[in-house]
Amino acid sequence: MSEASGLINSILLVAKANGLFWPVVIVCSAFFAFLLWLVLREARLWYWKVNKQVGALENIDLKLRKIERDLKTRAEEEPQQETTRTRAAPVKEATEAREPEKERYAKGKSGKIYTEAELEALIRD
Repeated sequence: MSEASGLINSILLVAKANGLFWPVVIVCSAFFAFLLWLVLREARLWYWKVNKQVGALENIDLKLRKIERDLKTRAEEEPQQETTRTRAAPVKEATEAREPEKERYAKGKSGKIYTEAELEALIRD
């Protein structure tokens, strides 16, 4: 450390003797400011990166908690829905059995409307 300070002092003495003291001081100050900026920049970038990671992890945690709450509410509602489904299911099946099946239609490129049976016949040909 003393060697470095001795070197700096000798450079400043030579610069003072040649009339370049203040330009050397300014250049050295700028160099040290640049080094300090680089070190602090790395620290700042690291801090921001860690902050972003922490924020992302917090968002993931919140979403997982929401999903967990939704699953719990669904698990509680399922037994109630199953009992209503078992009661409503026979009625639904009976109404479906009474209604005749409707033919399904599809519109072709030409604008003509085809039934499923016609489309199957066209495909087979």
